[in-house]
Amino acid sequence: MRRRQLVNFAGSLRSRRRNGVEPARYSNTVRLARNLRHDGGLRLHNWDKTDSFTGTTLPATTETDRFTGTQVGFYAENTTQWAEKFRSVAALRGNLEYFDVTSLVTTANSGTASKFLPSPKLGLIFGPWSNTEFYAQGGFGFHSNDGRGATQTVEPVSANNPYPDTPAAKISALIPTKGAEIGVRTLALPHLQSTLSLWYLNSASELQQDGDAGGTVASAQPSNRYGIEWANYYTPVEHLAVDFDLADSRALFTAIDGDDAAPGSPGGKRVPEAVGLVIASGITAHYLKGSSESLRLRYFGGRDLTSDGIYRSKPTALLNAEVGYRINERWSVSTEFLNLLNRHDHDIDYAYTSRITEIATPTFTDVFHPVEPFQVRIGLRGTF
Repeated sequence: MRRRQLVNFAGSLRSRRRNGVEPARYSNTVRLARNLRHDGGLRLHNWDKTDSFTGTTLPATTETDRFTGTQVGFYAENTTQWAEKFRSVAALRGNLEYFDVTSLVTTANSGTASKFLPSPKLGLIFGPWSNTEFYAQGGFGFHSNDGRGATQTVEPVSANNPYPDTPAAKISALIPTKGAEIGVRTLALPHLQSTLSLWYLNSASELQQDGDAGGTVASAQPSNRYGIEWANYYTPVEHLAVDFDLADSRALFTAIDGDDAAPGSPGGKRVPEAVGLVIASGITAHYLKGSSESLRLRYFGGRDLTSDGIYRSKPTALLNAEVGYRINERWSVSTEFLNLLNRHDHDIDYAYTSRITEIATPTFTDVFHPVEPFQVRIGLRGTF
């Protein structure tokens, strides 16, 4: 059974000061918002699994919980135009998480937990000069963990932990992050919108995918991420649009991570699975008579699979195309051509100890899921 309640409120207030009969350059805008989400009566399960290293078959049901979660949030933002070429945006976000967990397998993991986290933010915008403006912004944020981790005192039985009653430390439901960004936005060239930015993000912990157990685990150490992004949107003629986005980033732990290293390695600081180079680009044509065509490229560079960088994935590149026609205001048809070049790249990669069969020798290796082969999809869409 699943119950969910969503409540949203938003409002705005705008004020201006005047100097004599001429309006002053100072202006102020305030926005307020809040939300409430409640998930009740959820039953969460973890099923049986054979440990790749020991060959131990775990119990049929390793974890079953009744879970209720409530999230309350508010957001306040103040935009002030201090001068003709300078404005600021100050904001405060607050989030409260409450969890009520009843474990039907391990009663020691039952309980309640709550966490409140405020997140202030500030942005400064200068310009425009010649259709170009500069900005700098920074602030705090968060990512959430599985609420069951906030009440657990015993490690659930899993492929990584086949031993019952292993003590476990509770993890926070909300993990704070802090970051900053500087950049430039411009419309200086005709028909082109372009943004270039440098950014930094610090997270108190990372959520890492456990490919063998099929879940996520929180890292033991904080991480630092930094990168560059370049986004472009170009409309050379009417009904034709070209976009090109490029991003490159690095993700490093603040301390050596020996748990995610290759066998025999002391480990390194690289965050496994963190994406580095990414390119997204496409061209889209829309015509007055209802037809449209698009061609899109998605490219992901190689990723570190272990903290020492010994195991890395190969790049993935996918080229997709679509042809569509709008019959009338209600009906449209489309044909998609996925993986147009029929590349045999990997959709996702992991590096961990695994075995192909129950009697095979466990081996630490790159385990991957291939991308789907070339496909053609035909769709009919109706709106009423």
